[in-house]
Amino acid sequence: MEKIRLQFKEFSAKYRQRLSFFNQTADQWLNEEYVSDARELRALLNELKSIIVTLDQELAKDPSALNEKFAAEQFDRARTIYKEIHELTKPLWRQWLETILIVGSLAIFIRTFLFTLYYVPTGSAEGPAKYNILVGDHLWGNKMAYYLDEIKRGDLVIFDPPKFNYAPKNTISYFWQKYVGFPIPMLGLKEGPTCWVKRVIGIPGDTVEGRIEEGKPVIYLNGQKLDEFYKNPLPLIHARKTTGFLRNPIIPLLGWILKKETKRVNYTFDPSKPIDQQDFYNLYEYEVVKNPLTGKPILTYPDDYRPEDSFVSITLPKDKYWVMGDNRRNSGDSRAWGMLDRSLIKGRASFIVYSIDTEEFAWPFELLKHPIDFWTKKLRWWRTGNSLANPLPVGRQK
Repeated sequence: MEKIRLQFKEFSAKYRQRLSFFNQTADQWLNEEYVSDARELRALLNELKSIIVTLDQELAKDPSALNEKFAAEQFDRARTIYKEIHELTKPLWRQWLETILIVGSLAIFIRTFLFTLYYVPTGSAEGPAKYNILVGDHLWGNKMAYYLDEIKRGDLVIFDPPKFNYAPKNTISYFWQKYVGFPIPMLGLKEGPTCWVKRVIGIPGDTVEGRIEEGKPVIYLNGQKLDEFYKNPLPLIHARKTTGFLRNPIIPLLGWILKKETKRVNYTFDPSKPIDQQDFYNLYEYEVVKNPLTGKPILTYPDDYRPEDSFVSITLPKDKYWVMGDNRRNSGDSRAWGMLDRSLIKGRASFIVYSIDTEEFAWPFELLKHPIDFWTKKLRWWRTGNSLANPLPVGRQK
C-alpha cells in the first residue's frame, strides 16, 4: 500500500501543477463559445477533484482501516480521467503533429509490407491484351503475395531498379529514399527509386537464352522456344509530349513539379487506324515525330532486333530471376542489366485500379490543362479493375 501512497503523492502534485492551466482552458473555451468542450472539461475536472479528495481521506487512514481495493480502483480511475483531460487540452498544433506522425507511420508500414498503388511512367509493358500495361495505369501492388507464395514464371513483378544509387546506409536520406520516396530539395532529401514492372521469364534453376532466328528475336527457356503470346506485336510510334506549366519557375520546389518540359515518348501504334483514333493513347498530328524526307511517322517494329536480344545461355542461381518487358523494343530489362535479385522484388502487380492517359507528374495537372478531354479521352475507364494475371504461364504452349 505504501507504493500507492507514493504514486498518488506524485500524481496529486502533477495535477495541482496543471490545475490552473486546465481551469484557464475551460474558461477560454466558454468565452470562445466552445460550450460542449468546456462542459466536458469541467465535468472531468470535478470528477477528478472529488476522487482526489476521497483518496486523500482514504490514504490518511490507519493501515488497519484502509480499504486497499477501493483505493487502488479510485487511483486507476483518477489516472484515466487525467489522461482524458490531457488529451482534451492538447494544443491544436500538437494534435495535428501526432496525427500526421501516426498516419504517416501507418502509411509507411502499409506501403512497405502490405500493398501500395503504383503509377506506370513508361511503356515497357505495353501490349494490346488487357493483361498488358500502359503508361498512366495505376496498379495495385500486392506486397503480401510472396510472403506465402513463390514467384512464378509469368508474374508481373514490381521491383526497385537494380542500378539505383541510394544515399549511404543508416542515414536519414537513405531511409527517406527507401520508405518515403518523394524529394524535398530544400531539406536535401532526394527522390527514391521509381519501381519497375516486368514479367518473370525465368526462375531459379531455369536456363534462359536469347537468339535471332529468321531475323526475329526469340527466347529459349530450358531448351524450348517460347511462344510469347503476351509480347507487344504492334510497332511503336515516336512522339513528343509537353508536360508542366512554367518555362522558368522561380521557386525550386515549383520548378521540380511545374516546370514545362518536352518528353520524347514511344507509344504502341496501330497502323490500321488514323493517328487521332488510336486505342491505347491519344495522339495529335503535331506531336508525332516524322521522317524529314518522307513526311511519314517514324515507327519501330517489334521484330527490329537489337544487339542485347542475342545472349548466351544463362542458368539462374538461387534467388535470381530473368525478367523482361512485354514491349521488348522499349524495355530496359535483364537483357541490359542481367539477373534480378530476389531482394529487390517488392510484390506482384495484381490489377489496374484506374488508368489515365497522361505524362504529367500528377493527373490533376492533366485535368487542369484539358478539362473536357480529360473525361472524354484521357480517362481510360474501361481498364479499371482489369486483372493482370496471365491466362497461360510462361513456358507453356497455347
